[in-house]
Amino acid sequence: MIHSEDQKKSYHIRYTKVIKDLNAISKMEPREGYMYRLMDTVIFQDFETALDTIIEDYRIANDNEK
Repeated sequence: MIHSEDQKKSYHIRYTKVIKDLNAISKMEPREGYMYRLMDTVIFQDFETALDTIIEDYRIANDNEK
């Protein structure tokens, strides 16, 4: 997949924001009211599944290169 420099910059900005926001919400207390509430949403669960899929794809691709 080929991405333009503008797309790469946009992805980096979005990635940085997601990491920053997750870090911020992880520090909010009580966790039951903020982080855990977020974790119970379908969107977060879909995000977890997407991450697991990408990690597994990466592992398989790299195991095949050995």
